[in-house]
Amino acid sequence: MIEVVPWTLLIPMATGLILAGLMTRILVLPSSRMAGVLGAIDVPDERHHHSEPTPRLGGIALAIGIVLGVSSALLLARELQGSILALREILSLFLAMTLVFLSGIVDDLSGLSSWLQLQVQV
Repeated sequence: MIEVVPWTLLIPMATGLILAGLMTRILVLPSSRMAGVLGAIDVPDERHHHSEPTPRLGGIALAIGIVLGVSSALLLARELQGSILALREILSLFLAMTLVFLSGIVDDLSGLSSWLQLQVQV
């Protein structure tokens, strides 16, 4: 059975989505510059099929955007405030996201095997 989202949650959810998108967009350029400084650049070769060198570390901008977007939606959604179930689910989501984020940073800076990346992500 599909659960219907109450209309009172639509504004907090939309606000979170917009904030996540904007923050990610704003932070992509600084994270690209940081990738250049740290040497985290994919150079075209048989494994990387880019037409030109491409900066890595874009996951930093994405992770910050998601955390800010979800946090703002939670602050605005009064129906979710004080809900233990929602808090547990959100903390679980942030823990999983942190593990994937950290494995992505390590991979961008030093390289991880695809098998290890898959294990962390699953």
